[in-house]
Amino acid sequence: MSAAGVLAVACNSGRVLVTRRSMLVSSPLTWSFPCGGVERIRGALETPAETAVREFYEETLVLLPKGDLRPVGRYADGSVSLDIFVCYFANEFAPHLNEENDAFLWLTPQELLSLKSKHYGFEAMLQSHVLINALMAC
Repeated sequence: MSAAGVLAVACNSGRVLVTRRSMLVSSPLTWSFPCGGVERIRGALETPAETAVREFYEETLVLLPKGDLRPVGRYADGSVSLDIFVCYFANEFAPHLNEENDAFLWLTPQELLSLKSKHYGFEAMLQSHVLINALMAC
């Protein structure tokens, strides 16, 4: 499965947005970042950037122009590949969560690493240099 997601970084605080998956989806009550699978739109597969923009909007109701995304890495475990993008915001905001998520937090990198109940893909991504790369430009 191919997927894509967005690390939202608030430049005023250096914190990253995480959302908690609701009981209605797989891996419930685990923390992750807005992401999801590539879909077929009008007969053609989305690009990873299109997927990231769509998923971020579906999960936060914040529309990101594709030009605001910067690719920062890829996570792959054999059956899943996840393209990871970063988008910088001047300030933290309160996302309007859909039914797939039931909570959100803005966390520092240190808080992210110590967060309990992380989604397995999010955990693997945090162990790579993706987060460091994402925070470097803010």
